[in-house]
Amino acid sequence: MKKTAKLLALVLALVLVLSAFSACGQTGSSGSTAAPSSAGSGTASGPDISKEVTLTMYLIGDRPVDNDLVFEKINERLKEEINATIDVKFMSWSEYEQKYPLIFASGEDWDIIFTADWCFYNAQATKQGFWEITQEALETYAPMTAETMYPEAWEQAKVDGKVYMLPMNYQELTAYVWMARGDLMEKYGIESLDTFEDVEAYLQAIVDNEPSMIPLDVGSDYDRQFVFDLMWNVESNARGDDRYAVLPPSNMITCVCESDPEAKVMSTLDTDIFLDVLNHVKDWKDRGFWSKNAIQMTTSWIRDGLQERCITRDLKWGIPVPVKGYEDKVFYVWFDAPIGYISMTAEALDDWQRWWKSPDDTQLIQFIGKDNIPFHTVIFPATLLCTGEKWTMLYQMSSSEYLNYEGGKFSKSHGTGIFGD
Repeated sequence: MKKTAKLLALVLALVLVLSAFSACGQTGSSGSTAAPSSAGSGTASGPDISKEVTLTMYLIGDRPVDNDLVFEKINERLKEEINATIDVKFMSWSEYEQKYPLIFASGEDWDIIFTADWCFYNAQATKQGFWEITQEALETYAPMTAETMYPEAWEQAKVDGKVYMLPMNYQELTAYVWMARGDLMEKYGIESLDTFEDVEAYLQAIVDNEPSMIPLDVGSDYDRQFVFDLMWNVESNARGDDRYAVLPPSNMITCVCESDPEAKVMSTLDTDIFLDVLNHVKDWKDRGFWSKNAIQMTTSWIRDGLQERCITRDLKWGIPVPVKGYEDKVFYVWFDAPIGYISMTAEALDDWQRWWKSPDDTQLIQFIGKDNIPFHTVIFPATLLCTGEKWTMLYQMSSSEYLNYEGGKFSKSHGTGIFGD
């Protein structure tokens, strides 16, 4: 945001989004109905709305079919009450991770943007990418929102002691679930999915009878971690062992021993159920519950023989090729990036060899996009073998399908994707 005037517009818009429409039919603390202000006037404690403004707002997701119709009605009321209208722009789910940071970096003029803990809030707040929202501003420009704001939500929205977003002013419980097809359950005589064994029977029925289907659609990193956490809980319950709880949800790195009065945080690698959980995950892979991309592509390379694969690029950035005659070349990123897994660990840990040179005690499990499979199952392992040293090799891989954009997969050579200058 560049213009000082638009900072005030931001607060006005917050009133719009979070307060103006909740006021309809509600009463204030005095019991009287909230009355709209008239355009062109201001109050001693409120903003001057004599000048009409258009606010640019970014939302995450695909544009709804009736979006323009809905915002036409919203803007009618906004114009009447605060002399403002909103121009809504959308970042689709397939592009927001690339486009969101570019909006800030480019200096584009905008007023409101969706943010969340999973959507760059902390990263941009620490860079002062947002305008600070103070308690005073909230009470002045959005008094009803201020009145209903949970103190816990306000505190949790702080970054370095300051708030840059309006958290939800209502409490919400969220549950993540798997959905099963009722027609398939009926077809194969599965009456319920109340237990983990029921779920496995359902997935096995699909493997045995529906070869064109993927039994368990695991489409994102979050899905895969959710599967791990679920199996962790199942394994813990099967033992009657409630000592461990994963922190936070869908985090495979740390856990806390609930029976420890000091609530000691530890690595899941150091717990006695970790290997059992991994074996359960592997069992699902062996039984065909997971995507077969990684297995099929690597098998084809072995069956058909190694294929030529370019490992250099004509770019100005990257790791230079240290060979005479190749001074203008750099390594292709997915040739050198797996090597970076090792160097990154070595940079962070003095005992990095405990992980990367301990094949008898360490299992390397990778989650990879479909187009990077050969680099992780063939080329990177071959690179390690050629050193003649004893490395931890790939033990298991799970692969996802291509991420599509505008009807096709991302491709630099075909100009399909989100690109910056």
